[in-house]
Amino acid sequence: MIYDVIIIGAGVTGSAIARELSRYQLSILVVDKAEDVCCGTSKANSGIVHSGIDCKPGTLKARMNILGNEKMEALSRELDFPFERNGSLILCFSEKKRPALNKLYEQGLANRVPGIRILEKEELHAIEQRVSDEAIAALYAPTGGIVCPFGMNIAMAENAARNGVAFQFDTEVTHIHKIPDGYALETDKGLLQTRCVVNAAGVYADKFHNRVSLHKICITPRIGEYCLLDKTAGGLVKHTIFQLPTKSGKGILVTPTVHGNILIGPTAKDCEDKESTDTTSDGLKKVMDSAQKSVPGLPLRQIITSFAGSRAHEEGGEFILGQPEDAPGFVDAAGIESPGLTSAPAIGSYIAEIVYGLLSPAVNPNFDGTRKGILDPKTLSPEARAELIRKQPAYGNIVCRCESVTEGEILDAIRRPLGAKSLDGVKRRVRAGMGRCQAGFCSPKVLELLAGQRQISPLEITKSGSGSTMTVSRTKTGLPIDTIANDRSFDGVSQNTTHTTSDDLLQRCDVVIIGGGPAGLAAAISARENGADSVLILERDSRLGGILNQCIHNGFGLHTFKEELTGPEYAHRFIRRAAELQIPYHLNTMVLHITKDKIITAVNRTDGILQIKARSIILAMGCRERSRGALNIPGSRPAGIYSAGCAQHLVNLEGYMPGKEVVILGSGDIGLIMARRMTLEGATVKVVAELMPYSGGLKRNIVQCLDDFGIPLKLRHTVVAIRGKKRLEGVTLAQVDTQGKPIPGTEEDYSCDTLLLSCGLIPENELSRGIGLDIDPATNGPCVNESLETSVTGIFACGNVLHVHDLVDYVSEEATVAGKNAARYVKQASDITPKFEGNGAELSPVQKPRDIPLLPADGVRYIVPKTLRMDRMEDTLKVRFRVGAIYKNCFVSVFLNDERILHRKKPIMAPGEMEEILLQKKQLEAVGNPETITIRITDS
Repeated sequence: MIYDVIIIGAGVTGSAIARELSRYQLSILVVDKAEDVCCGTSKANSGIVHSGIDCKPGTLKARMNILGNEKMEALSRELDFPFERNGSLILCFSEKKRPALNKLYEQGLANRVPGIRILEKEELHAIEQRVSDEAIAALYAPTGGIVCPFGMNIAMAENAARNGVAFQFDTEVTHIHKIPDGYALETDKGLLQTRCVVNAAGVYADKFHNRVSLHKICITPRIGEYCLLDKTAGGLVKHTIFQLPTKSGKGILVTPTVHGNILIGPTAKDCEDKESTDTTSDGLKKVMDSAQKSVPGLPLRQIITSFAGSRAHEEGGEFILGQPEDAPGFVDAAGIESPGLTSAPAIGSYIAEIVYGLLSPAVNPNFDGTRKGILDPKTLSPEARAELIRKQPAYGNIVCRCESVTEGEILDAIRRPLGAKSLDGVKRRVRAGMGRCQAGFCSPKVLELLAGQRQISPLEITKSGSGSTMTVSRTKTGLPIDTIANDRSFDGVSQNTTHTTSDDLLQRCDVVIIGGGPAGLAAAISARENGADSVLILERDSRLGGILNQCIHNGFGLHTFKEELTGPEYAHRFIRRAAELQIPYHLNTMVLHITKDKIITAVNRTDGILQIKARSIILAMGCRERSRGALNIPGSRPAGIYSAGCAQHLVNLEGYMPGKEVVILGSGDIGLIMARRMTLEGATVKVVAELMPYSGGLKRNIVQCLDDFGIPLKLRHTVVAIRGKKRLEGVTLAQVDTQGKPIPGTEEDYSCDTLLLSCGLIPENELSRGIGLDIDPATNGPCVNESLETSVTGIFACGNVLHVHDLVDYVSEEATVAGKNAARYVKQASDITPKFEGNGAELSPVQKPRDIPLLPADGVRYIVPKTLRMDRMEDTLKVRFRVGAIYKNCFVSVFLNDERILHRKKPIMAPGEMEEILLQKKQLEAVGNPETITIRITDS
């Protein structure tokens, strides 16, 4: 077949051109060497719709920028992708720089940018309060905006496909030459012929141009590095904030995204490698330092990922649009760097006009310029969402917890025209894996859905196309490992969703527990045993037990049951007791929101939207692992990098090996345990590296998981580079100094196909923050009193959502206390208010006793609880704490005001192991009325 038009490149420019050409009766093919649309420059950019201020007047860049900006609002409505006109600010930091700001203003006027004006300091800070006080003025452009670059690119490509354009992926054009009626394109999939070529090949556009024209162009990849902050940082700024541009580009910006994050970057560094999108330590540092010049106090600890993109910089600095004089029928769309995303709709129209002039096609009578995007249930009213789930239950099953992405959205992303074929393809379409855990939870489920829909083995599913498989083999058994299923003592206790027998009970409960893991189960049992009549567990997973289901190793239960159990066996003891007490539970149920008056909104595929009025709530959501992005590890972004917990899920529950040659960063307990597990499955674990001068795991795990298998542990080491394009090929370790900074000259290279990250756990407190609970910055969990009650009366917290524990036995013990106190709270409320209305009204004693703060000091990192009240305290109170370093032959001292009441010698204390002390009520009462209780580490 001879096509009328072949477009090389399925990025935003190529897709825009394809859509515009689909208005005509033409046979059109888009070819791309990647596995999907939006895999090059278009997938890694700022998502900024530029106003056109900084383009040189009279250039194609200026013209396309202004026209593209004008088209964006209507286009976003037609094609249903996110766009917001939030306005942009270009900051000036000194009077010396004011002439440059004024020049930029005059340039904007020459480009006819609407509404621009210079804001003086007072007005600037009135509209953007977080901007640096050093900014003396700013150029304001109200037409500046933000867009989802993935959504825009995919929307135009899908619309083109629906209008008859063919797409051929995984097809690399290796050569192009002129033939009598057009051009022949040699590819790795065979020969293609066409009457007209459109060159939208991004950083490779010069390669194709120079093969057909004597008028050479040179495109240099210009790498830009970015950091993305969590949605909890969203709202810090409203506008896109630039600094005055330099010769290399528009500089480091700070901007909100259409999805509620904060994005900072990019750098600008020329690179010879057209495939390179590696981040660097220096680049990421520059991004963070420069961004804080514009917006001081950015919460950089909330960075969830970093990435780099490559801009197609042509040495002339101008868009190259049209036919070379000596290559008729060959149409360039080359040198498309910033503002290329903004300009794409205008470039599409411009190139389509050129092709129309060459081929004179008839109009496509069936052209439909509209497209409906993937439905986001979060945008619906509760009633509409419930109706959607009734008709399509997959929309009630949330797969990606961080972004609340449902199974229904993922299935749509896979099934629609140009549907997703890889995990990254799903991520670009519906954001599954783009949230704070960076796919740590949802990867296995997304992998399963892709395999099922594509009817291929999970072993064939990739992160980003050929060469980037997510798993490499089955485990030795070849089957998922499920200890509970094979445990005869299970006695047939069902874990299917148990419904309460009364519709009213679904609406009103004494105690609702959020989370059915070890903390939630123990809390529910305790609440029922202490008199709570109606107790309900809401669990987001498909079974009770939480993380214990994948912890098939032993070592659990020594404190609680005085015997050694596996994780599933330990969980089973509590599941069976809950069944004996007839405690109802909902599985696959995600809590969406909790109000301060304890109204819970949740969703599942069976009941749709649930609203429950609780008299008391216990938060037991557990924790998540720290992602690579939060660690700012530089390098490429290949397949083969997992959190240790995600790898544990794949191996122990799904029966798939993530790799064969393994390096582990971080010596937390999960990482140590996975070192042993991977070794037992036949993998080679080359090294475990730890940033700190001590391990973050239990001593017994170091001995049993590393020493017993001859696996080296390198303290004061970290990963400083990651290598590999599609699949991980190796990492570089380096020693670090006392500040945690790599020491030059200490680098060591390790070849590996897998990097497991075990670098700390973070309590899952998005619901807690949504309620408005006070959060302890040291633990990232809620602040609680002696009853484990949070800052909102009647809401309690326990387990790893409160603070990260080292032993599950301690989780169960703590949760038992929370359950008892929640039941007591309900009983006290009932005694005062005979008919509880579920309105969350606090008790109003005549005189509320004073809360006494418990303060960490001198080596103690945090204490739980944060406060206590003498009138509510029992005879003893167990206080748990962690130290911030290794201490040997020191003392734990407890002070009431300045009086020491407890002094206990400890031979060794380490950050990886929790410490505890018992406070005696009679000791506190003997002091009288203490103002503070302080725990310190002392030498004597």
